[in-house]
Amino acid sequence: TDLAIHQDGRVVVATYDSTHGNLVARVGLPGEEPTTHLIAGWSVGEEGTVAQDSGRWASVATDLQGVSPSAWYEADLGALGYGILTPNGASASEIVDGEAEGDRGTHTSIAIDSAGRVVIAYRDEGARSLRVATREAGGSTFEIASIDGCAGEADCPSEAENYGEYAS
Repeated sequence: TDLAIHQDGRVVVATYDSTHGNLVARVGLPGEEPTTHLIAGWSVGEEGTVAQDSGRWASVATDLQGVSPSAWYEADLGALGYGILTPNGASASEIVDGEAEGDRGTHTSIAIDSAGRVVIAYRDEGARSLRVATREAGGSTFEIASIDGCAGEADCPSEAENYGEYAS
């Protein structure tokens, strides 16, 4: 569970619904009844509607246009998920990293910098390392980099390295 506050005072809480395996967001002004939005967890395929385990390690931010971007772990896919919730309640989501290459996307943390870039820190479970995904403002793809947690120190035992848990 994570929360962010828009400039207009709206509070956004992104949380994992463990009963249904969904990422949901509750949005509202303090003292008012919030609205609930499904961000990820269901997909529509040839077999109809399919439940997915989406939304663990949720993180949420806000931007100046009133959009709430979120990052989370897609447990069924072993991947980092990313989505947005617009001020009118529309949402869109995508897979950023890991679906075909291992188990990536746990321990997420998302932020938007002053230039409007979306930055997500998350863990690569297979490599036991920290990764960072960055999308330029108005961009359509993420650039992904691994963070060397050891920093090349001579006494840093490479086989015992384990970075990125509980990134925030």
